[in-house]
Amino acid sequence: MPILFFSLFEIYNLNQTEEELTQIYDQQLSSITFAANQYADDIVQNWLSELNLAEDYSQESLDAFLNNHWSVDAMYLYDFQKLGLENMGWKVNDSSFHAENLPIENILAENEGLIEKLGRYFEADYQKKFPLTIKNDSSRAILLCVVGKNKNKGILAALVINIKQFTFEVLGPRLQQLSRGRFVFVVHDQRKNMGIFYTKKNFTGELVKEEKVWILPDQTLYVYSTGVTIEDTVRQRANVNLWMLIGLNVILIAVVFLVFRNLRRELELAQYKSDFVSNVSHELRTPLALIRMFAETLELKRVPTEDKKEEYHRIIRQESERLTGIVNKILNFSELDSGKRAFTFQDHDICKLVKDTMYTYEYHLKQKGFDWELACPDSSPMLSLDHGAISEAVVNLIDNAVKYSEEKKFIKIFFQKGNKEFGLSVSDQGIGISPEHQKAIFDKFFRVTKGSLYSVQGTGLGLSLVQDIMKAHQGRISLESQLGEGSTFTLWFPLQTPKKPKE
Repeated sequence: MPILFFSLFEIYNLNQTEEELTQIYDQQLSSITFAANQYADDIVQNWLSELNLAEDYSQESLDAFLNNHWSVDAMYLYDFQKLGLENMGWKVNDSSFHAENLPIENILAENEGLIEKLGRYFEADYQKKFPLTIKNDSSRAILLCVVGKNKNKGILAALVINIKQFTFEVLGPRLQQLSRGRFVFVVHDQRKNMGIFYTKKNFTGELVKEEKVWILPDQTLYVYSTGVTIEDTVRQRANVNLWMLIGLNVILIAVVFLVFRNLRRELELAQYKSDFVSNVSHELRTPLALIRMFAETLELKRVPTEDKKEEYHRIIRQESERLTGIVNKILNFSELDSGKRAFTFQDHDICKLVKDTMYTYEYHLKQKGFDWELACPDSSPMLSLDHGAISEAVVNLIDNAVKYSEEKKFIKIFFQKGNKEFGLSVSDQGIGISPEHQKAIFDKFFRVTKGSLYSVQGTGLGLSLVQDIMKAHQGRISLESQLGEGSTFTLWFPLQTPKKPKE
């Protein structure tokens, strides 16, 4: 849950950061387009200021004004008080412009309400300007404004602006200054599929902003990014942070999983150790109690016959051997676990070794009611083995077969030839081992304590001890088992001579 909340919080922060950065970038782009529009507006305002300051509106002064401003193709002046009665047009710089082709009177008549507003603004000592579209001429626009020194006697000025010339002459230098090599600006006429470039004729970029041009109606200023946009940068950073967050979550989950697994293993190991102490205590208590009981009976001379006396002596010897076996198993495991056990490797006929081991263990099998079979091959290889350790491993496997066989009391020992290996198998017809426990049974202290197996005595060290012995011989132990059909444990020895294990 903490990891989930942390992830959601970080993802929320990433989204917030991305939105904030995008908003800041958009504001910066808006500042750029505003600066371009404001600059163009200031230029036009300077034109109007020149007309406001003019002493008279003679042909010469107006020709001088038009010669100084090449973006103005023509200018019409009207006495605002006698609109339509006094007008005069001038043409400069562009031979394609013909005043007679411009229906200026019609345009003014269509915008009579607008002109009245301009007059009221002028009378209120506020100079307002309005751009107008020329329907039959997409290359020019008209700018209307009232000029003059006397607010009670204004003059209506209709400036015919050459859009292309104005864009190059006025907007161009400012856009070049604002681009700084990072942006491409395009002025696009919505009525005509045309664009005007300022930084590069050919470019590849992403459209990041568009804004209307204040002074030029139907013209839109488009801003293209020539490099990596802030959206790309934010997206890349967000992706990197997201992947880092995912990686961190994976690591955290893995750490939590490992901690949980180790904690569970430690708890299981603690439980196994607790069961081990309990089982060992029981295993030791039983032979000690029998030895003490029969020894006291013999000491008090309460044995009626010599046969009974011999039987008691035999029981004392058997329980002593059993007690010795338990103690030896614990000591051997302790030496193996601490790496202090020394092995003495000599060449042995493994079949003969097993025969000798079974000869000493045969009496115990008969006492338990078991039959057994040893199937030796015609010829068995000489293997470099520690005689005592392998005998101990075989006894542990047979002891397990005895413990976990209920009705069918039969044990078979046979040999297998593998690829560069030679196997010694101990097979029983007991209760078998479930698949879920087949890997865990080789762990130290582990014992299956479910169902009828709970009453089976043991220390949980036998198979772990066998596995450690086989590791010392550079071999391995394998298991084949099915519930209700029995188990087969195989000790696999390498055919080459094993190296002496490290101290």
